[in-house]
Amino acid sequence: MKTYKKFLNYLINRPRIVGWLAFLYALIVTQYVAYENYNAKKSAEYRTLQLEGNNTKDRLYSILNHSITTTRILAYFVEKGEADDFDAICADLLSRNKYIDALQLVEGTIITRTYPLESNETVIGFDIGTKYSHKSNSQVALNRKELYFEGPFELKQGGKGIVGRYPIFKNGQLWGFTAVIIRIETLLSGLGISSTGVNEEFIYEIKKDLNIAKTDGAFFNNNFDGNNEQDYTTYIGLGDWILSVKMRNSSYTTFTMLISIIGMLLSIMIGLIAWYFAYQPLKLKKLVDERTIELKQKNAELEQFAFVASHDLQEPLRTITTFLSKLNLDFNSELNDKAKLYIHFVNDAATRMRTMIIDLLKFSTANEINDEEFTQINLNETIHEIIASMQTVVEESNTKIKVSDLHEIYSIKSFVNQIIQNLISNAIKYKKENTNPLISVYSEIQDEYIVIHISDQGKGISPEYHDKIFELFQRLENSATSSGTGIGLTITKKLIERIGGKITVKSEEGKGSLFSVYFPKN
Repeated sequence: MKTYKKFLNYLINRPRIVGWLAFLYALIVTQYVAYENYNAKKSAEYRTLQLEGNNTKDRLYSILNHSITTTRILAYFVEKGEADDFDAICADLLSRNKYIDALQLVEGTIITRTYPLESNETVIGFDIGTKYSHKSNSQVALNRKELYFEGPFELKQGGKGIVGRYPIFKNGQLWGFTAVIIRIETLLSGLGISSTGVNEEFIYEIKKDLNIAKTDGAFFNNNFDGNNEQDYTTYIGLGDWILSVKMRNSSYTTFTMLISIIGMLLSIMIGLIAWYFAYQPLKLKKLVDERTIELKQKNAELEQFAFVASHDLQEPLRTITTFLSKLNLDFNSELNDKAKLYIHFVNDAATRMRTMIIDLLKFSTANEINDEEFTQINLNETIHEIIASMQTVVEESNTKIKVSDLHEIYSIKSFVNQIIQNLISNAIKYKKENTNPLISVYSEIQDEYIVIHISDQGKGISPEYHDKIFELFQRLENSATSSGTGIGLTITKKLIERIGGKITVKSEEGKGSLFSVYFPKN
């Protein structure tokens, strides 16, 4: 501990070292954040590419799988010798698959039938065995005994597309192939990819895997060198294609550089701020000392005010009430009724003034806990002590107080006593005329509070005054008809808030009031 204090004092006297240490620490933290952000952005970008690549692969397989079904059905008719009505069969098959542009029958290596014939007449009689790429790709289909796609390549009938061939066997001998023709524009439309293989987010390429395929072929001319670890690639077995996807505008590197630069600038700023504050300890200490002296002076003034309020200001009022009493006793027979009434008014005003001063003193000291510790309070015992202390007022007003079994609370006993006494006193004070007050006290647990409810059947309070009654010197009745200074509820609210609670009221004029005091459980 002593070593730590020595080191701290050492730093306080060397602000430049403090500045450099703060700069280095901030630099390490910000650059680490930049590095972690780099990895996170890089991983997120690759996951995005992976998702897009797999979705594109799934869409491509979905399109090509229809071709598998179509070629097998057509092959079945050929194998059974039921392909005489070729056009009708093909028309029905094409109507079920919008991603196939044409169907063909290849007998041996010669294209003998095609549907639709229009725009495809040039392929009739074409020998696919005369061209290496067609022959080699047909051989792959034959070896695998399944549909295999060649291309993309320039179609003999015009345009660019892919051709899938499925081998047909009759009596154990190769008869030829059924073939599907899918134009590039049809396929790309189904994939949702433009003719350039580029959209706002991604760049695509689909080309033959030369490690497996016999011939070359690419859908686009986009550059994928295979050395970028961020490029996502996946294999399409129906044509031995490699599908590649990369971001059109990769941002993780740029964003990381921006964070790194901002971190550098922030580190410099933190270093300068640390140096500045380390350079000002004596000045700050002086300001704190001056502020402390000022606060002590303010507190002394408040204490002096409290003393004056409790003693000096009350003394003239005691003198007034004393001499008024003597005047009333000594000259009672000489005073007429009007004079006696005036003496009563003055005496009543002096008494109210003294009560107001005492209440102001209570209000000014309501913030002070006076080192009194929080204790566990038995509210059942507390409420009976309060009622006993108010026995005279309770009996004179014929008040009935009904107390249910109350919860224990953890609070300050003097605060609790004053809060409950103020509320019971108000309930008695503001009773309906010609009625005996009936007050109910009960408690419940609500969330983090123990709530004490004090209800009465008194005059009630109009809803627009529910907030106003807790303000200083706010009374709903004038002093001629009701006693009190309008401070009681203000003190009550201040006390309960001082210990972390709150107070609410539910009331309507003429229907009594329900005050709820929320004491924190702990």
